[in-house]
Amino acid sequence: MTRSKIALISEDPELLSKLEGLAGSRQFVRAAECAPGELMFTIFDSTGGVEPEEGFAGLVLTESDELESGTLSMRKSAFLSEPGPILELCERAARADEQTRVLKSEIEILSHMQELLALNDTHSLSQRVTREALQILGLPNGTMLLHDPKVERYVTTFSDDPKHVEAGEFLPGVSPSQIQQAMEEEGGYAYERPTAQSKGLLVLTIQVEHDLIGVIKVSVPADAGFDETLIPEATRYMRTVTAILRNAYLLTRSRELALRDDLTRCFNRRFFEAFVEDEMERAKRYKSVLSIIFLDLDDLKLVNNAYGHMAGSRTLQEVARLIMDAVRTVDKVVRFGGDEFCIILPQTDHEQATAVASRVREAIIRRPIQLDSDIDVRITASFGIASYPLHADTKDDLITAADAAMLLVKSTTKDEIGIARTTPSKAFIDRKSGR
Repeated sequence: MTRSKIALISEDPELLSKLEGLAGSRQFVRAAECAPGELMFTIFDSTGGVEPEEGFAGLVLTESDELESGTLSMRKSAFLSEPGPILELCERAARADEQTRVLKSEIEILSHMQELLALNDTHSLSQRVTREALQILGLPNGTMLLHDPKVERYVTTFSDDPKHVEAGEFLPGVSPSQIQQAMEEEGGYAYERPTAQSKGLLVLTIQVEHDLIGVIKVSVPADAGFDETLIPEATRYMRTVTAILRNAYLLTRSRELALRDDLTRCFNRRFFEAFVEDEMERAKRYKSVLSIIFLDLDDLKLVNNAYGHMAGSRTLQEVARLIMDAVRTVDKVVRFGGDEFCIILPQTDHEQATAVASRVREAIIRRPIQLDSDIDVRITASFGIASYPLHADTKDDLITAADAAMLLVKSTTKDEIGIARTTPSKAFIDRKSGR
């Protein structure tokens, strides 16, 4: 038991002094001197007209022979004649009451966890956890963001905040300093109080040891009357449900790993087919643009012939790393097959895609690839670009257009960038990008 105090509510100035001699290991205090969480039980002396406070289990002292039904009460004179056994009985009742509350709380937690485990999709799980945290905090709106390995950033899995906007940031609406503060804080949170000019922001982390798998961010209006003492209860809840959220994260990650190429860690063809389809539909829906770049390494077979297939595999790994370092996190790099790669560029037109291709090309030719302490190889690539809706209006036509532009470079100059023409089956080479 953490509570060892017995509170006395009485108008009788002599009652406390009479009880102090019987205290022993007990501590008698006035009710106003300790918080409700510290009370073991409360003695209410109703002889002076004091009414028992609702919500406190305790003993009511009265002068009436008609004891109130449903309460633990007795005559004051009888209590004072031999208070010791009565106090022990009250202590036992208080312990039983505390144990009942703990068991009830644990049962509620287990029931809640069982309900969460029954949810079979990330959105429903995120919605339930976010709303539970908001209920604890007494705040109306919040957003959960979980790390998505497929796009390598944090994405919104649930939000009922009308002010929340996701525009491709690494962790939308949360600054690096807030995340650092939250992860360093023992409770796992960061709180910026509201001002006259702006809302406050509470960030609750979802982390496993030092790995941040997600956050709940909650806007705090200046007029919300927010009670900051509720934050620790919310963080305790988040620690309780972290294991379930972690399982959902690991399931997402395992699915993502199935979409990666084992050698290069780029995405594979299975991912390519689904992602291009989705991005094409998104571009059509929002009247946006989409570009893809095909690139094929020039003369990789010479490396294989000279140094063996292990050297060729090492070259593919290094080229893949150079490509991924040269593009944005929202762009996806796919190993299309053999020594051919594809870069998918959402919301990117053909001119912007040409700039990306030039950056990738420069990264590949800038320095030789070191295969061993005394073996350096230089490699180049042939590029082909096609954009929706300029060059094609279907996924298959877009792929065909980019592949045709790349093959034109491959069969002529190599080490340059080809761009699809608006005329079907035609392409041209962007000579400005060549050496």
